[in-house]
Amino acid sequence: MNRNFNIRFCTILFSVLLLTACQNAPDNVDEDTASDTQSSLAGILPGTWENVSLKVNVYSADNVPDSSYVFRINDGDWESLFTVLPPRTYFESNNKYRIEYRDRRDSIISVSRGIWNVMGDTLMMIEEDQTIQGKIKYDKGLLYYIGLRDWDEDGQEDDAYQEVKRRVSIGTEK
Repeated sequence: MNRNFNIRFCTILFSVLLLTACQNAPDNVDEDTASDTQSSLAGILPGTWENVSLKVNVYSADNVPDSSYVFRINDGDWESLFTVLPPRTYFESNNKYRIEYRDRRDSIISVSRGIWNVMGDTLMMIEEDQTIQGKIKYDKGLLYYIGLRDWDEDGQEDDAYQEVKRRVSIGTEK
């Protein structure tokens, strides 16, 4: 009887340990995956990226009810509809960035500068007067960015912002 008790006890103990180990494994894998994703995205970003498309769902523009609209620029519309070149973002390996906005003649209209960092799947870009953050995903040579912004400048970060970029250079010099 004592031998049967020991066998059952050992079997139950082994089962509990195995079950506990199996339950903890996915958490460790997720942390490793998140860390891999973060370092992977941080490693992909350095270089020059050009906007392909931009879509903003503006909700309650200027805080006026029922004044929602969608602002969209598709690939090819930058020059033909908006008479500008697609903005280019230069992500430096030292976590600095600049975004250049240019007219059709390739003359700089304005430049934004700041620092960037990746935390998991979130890209944070900090400028002197604003901090922008959103989820990023890299797939088939394209960088997808999704977040909320105050697009209509009504004081509310409630406008859904989606941007797609493509790498045009691994360097950051024009």
